Amino acid sequence: MKIDVIQARSQHRTVLNNLARYYIYDFSPYMREQSPWYRCQGSGNFNGGMGHYLKGTRNSVFMIRAAREWAGFVIVKRYGEDHEQDFNLAGFFDRGVSSVCHE
Repeated sequence: MKIDVIQARSQHRTVLNNLARYYIYDFSPYMREQSPWYRCQGSGNFNGGMGHYLKGTRNSVFMIRAAREWAGFVIVKRYGEDHEQDFNLAGFFDRGVSSVCHE
């Protein structure tokens, strides 16, 4: 199975937000008491607003494709100003590469 990691661009915003709903759903049992972000909204959906990570230079967003299907995303936040910077894996979601249909 071919797996691609693609630097996310603005045209990936909708896909990122849609995948993010599953990410939020997965964390909701553990995080909903700490933040309303992780609660099911009145519309029946979970938040998916991750598009703001595509703006600016402090974040790097990568989309994961497996067998030509969207399989997840990675969000890396950068801290510090020099070349010895700290990075934080702010979000990682993989909908299960094994669950992706093979062609």
